[in-house]
Amino acid sequence: MEEKQVSGAESPAVGWFSLIRLRNSGGAAERLARTCQEGYAMHQLIWRLFPGEKERRFLYRTMDRGEDPACYVVSALEPQDTEEIWHVQSRPYHPRLQVGDRMTFALRANPVVARKTPGSRSVRHDVVMDAKKRAAQSNGVGDFVDLSGKEWLESRAVQNGFRVDSVAVEGYRQHRLRGRNGEIRFSTLDFEGGLTVTDQDLFRRSLWMGIGPAKGFGCGLILIKRR
Repeated sequence: MEEKQVSGAESPAVGWFSLIRLRNSGGAAERLARTCQEGYAMHQLIWRLFPGEKERRFLYRTMDRGEDPACYVVSALEPQDTEEIWHVQSRPYHPRLQVGDRMTFALRANPVVARKTPGSRSVRHDVVMDAKKRAAQSNGVGDFVDLSGKEWLESRAVQNGFRVDSVAVEGYRQHRLRGRNGEIRFSTLDFEGGLTVTDQDLFRRSLWMGIGPAKGFGCGLILIKRR
């Protein structure tokens, strides 16, 4: 299914926050669980929870605990498990926000930076590997995860309606998925910390629209809780 970027005008006033878990049905569930680990299949299965949708109006994040695939999903429409693949727990999602609200947050993102060389178009680069390359170092990436990740998030905070108060960056991973048109490559970082809302409208939009690219592959969803 073609991935289309959803415009800000389509951000719903009220939507749904869901926890979905794969049903346990023996060998079929085990095969499906292995397929879901490929990432692209998970994306397709979640899309099937919204029959008739032509554009992606959902964000999701896979949960790292437990053996069975499970995800948090924020969506414009309530998920409908017509194929009996998932256990779905949903509740209305209507974030009530004000400037100055303080939140704890968790975010899995695909942080990239655009670089342009003379005579060529801008190309997106993984921020961790970009920082490593620009520092001309050939050792591991550990030294670059924290600094480049924090710089990337802070550079996007204002335009997304918040200020970063504190953040820990970890979980750097490079992904290779099999897609319709060949291999798909992207990287992810996990962010956890505290933030303060500086513009409630921009922040509400970021909750619906996500931050960064690769949103169709489990990136960009901001999970929040009031402090």
